[in-house]
This record gives sequence, structure tokens and C-alpha cells, in this order.
Amino acid sequence: MTWAEFESTYCSQHGPVRLGGWTATALGAGRSAFEATIAVGDTIHTASATTCGPIAAMTAMLYDLGLNIEILSFHRYELGEMSATFLLCRSGDRTAWVMGTGETGNESSLRGMIAGINKLGG
Repeated sequence: MTWAEFESTYCSQHGPVRLGGWTATALGAGRSAFEATIAVGDTIHTASATTCGPIAAMTAMLYDLGLNIEILSFHRYELGEMSATFLLCRSGDRTAWVMGTGETGNESSLRGMIAGINKLGG
């Protein structure tokens, strides 16, 4: 499988769900306020969540949009100046491996979750 085929199969960032902006504001006591711009089809949503981390925040935001995803297995690798996160995700009765890449671990994790929603249909 070529890298382009691998990305097309496991890194679906160009599906109906797309992540735009993302911000985090530390609140203390291990909690942060997160805000995101998430497109679902042609509709742009502003979502927010107050949680202990970005993955919990993204899970809550997607759920609030009616997009359900469960992470069954999580593996992150630092590859020089890039991070890659591999997720085994489930939505309903469907399960699939997906991957997200980014400059940081958080970015690659969030992109992996978007790839999971796009692959499984949330």
C-alpha cells in the first residue's frame, strides 16, 4: 500500500465532518475550557466543553452534535517533528482503525477522532 493509499484509507480528514479552529483555556485544578469550530456537511457549528483534556472535550463536543465515537485503543508515536495517533474506534456496531497526524500529540489525536467519525459515520 502506498502512503497516499494508506492516508486515504485511515486518515479521512475530507469527509462530512471537519475540524476548524480549536482553543483551550486552562481553568485550574486540571480542567480546561475548550472551544472548536466543527463542520458537519455544509453546517458550521461552534462547540464547547469543559473537561480535563482535549480528547474528553472532543468526545463531548461530537456527542452534542449527535456524532458518537468510542475509543477502544489509543497509540501515539512521536516521529521527529510530527506526531501520529492510531485509534481503534467504535460507533454503533462498526469498528475501525484510523490515524491522525499533526505537529503535536493533541493535534494528531483530534485529527484521528475526526477520521474515526468520517470512517464510521458517527
